[in-house]
Amino acid sequence: MRTLAAGIVIVCGSFLPSAAEGWARRGHDMVAQAASYNLGALNWGLRERSFDLEYYSNVPDMVWKADDTIYQAERVEHFVNLEIFQRETGGKKIPFDPDRKAFFEKFPKIQPAAGRAYWRVSELAEDLARVTKELRASDLSDKKKHHDLQARWFLIAGILSHYVGDLSMPLHVSENYDGQLTNQKGIHRHFEGDSVDQIFPEIASEVMRRTKAQWAAFHAKNKNKTVFNLMVDLGQDSFAKKEELLELDKTKGRDLKRASSQYKVLILDRLTKSSLYLSEIWVRNLDWKFDSDKFFHFSPKPEWLPPRIAVFQATPPAAPDQKSEQK
Repeated sequence: MRTLAAGIVIVCGSFLPSAAEGWARRGHDMVAQAASYNLGALNWGLRERSFDLEYYSNVPDMVWKADDTIYQAERVEHFVNLEIFQRETGGKKIPFDPDRKAFFEKFPKIQPAAGRAYWRVSELAEDLARVTKELRASDLSDKKKHHDLQARWFLIAGILSHYVGDLSMPLHVSENYDGQLTNQKGIHRHFEGDSVDQIFPEIASEVMRRTKAQWAAFHAKNKNKTVFNLMVDLGQDSFAKKEELLELDKTKGRDLKRASSQYKVLILDRLTKSSLYLSEIWVRNLDWKFDSDKFFHFSPKPEWLPPRIAVFQATPPAAPDQKSEQK
């Protein structure tokens, strides 16, 4: 794995903006939990293994980034700076292509530093669909194989949820990712981490309740969309909330006891949206039998699942060091 990671770093370069945790730990946990309980009736393994999914939702930040080699290649997969995509494609309506290679060959000036989260989610969803296909074909005659497939399913589903969560955070879809362009440096962490902590745990049950209440209508509207297009929609929805977040910071300040209540409405909106989009991806991969009998599989430090990065992304741009920022 390290050899592969090292090779990818050569491709991406080591001068890209850093990607840090979107929603910190609690936000990602709540997104995975809400989706698990929203769909639990369709496959009781989601409730049975909700903890696993919640844990895996934090693996990209809490486990993989501890390895600097992986971090250098992984970080651009957590965001998309849509202003850059708009400038380089010549308009607000970006002609996205789910094929990484095709899109970035057409727009080679959009460097990895602009982010790649849409493609990350779509590709992980393809991996999840392949595991789902094998699980659906399994008749449990080979219990070990079935359990191995189940373990793989939960791992990929949980890890995928991390990037969906990232895309629901307004500053993960903007080049003004930490308010640094509007003299609001530090807003990223204040909003997605400190403020969420301030209104936890009450907010967790509300995210779950709202997800369940909105699910039927959301699913009816989005069930025929591709995963890639779902992520484009989620990114645009988050981008539309960017100015609202920055304005709240300007007018309410950062005193946690006073400001967190002002952020609560927006935080609830974003976490609920994330869990709805995650539910839409998961629901397409649930028609298989969960077997809990002596199913003890759990991976505290899963191996990195590398993104599909090709040589055509080779030239890294010069960029300031953003390791301290929340992206």
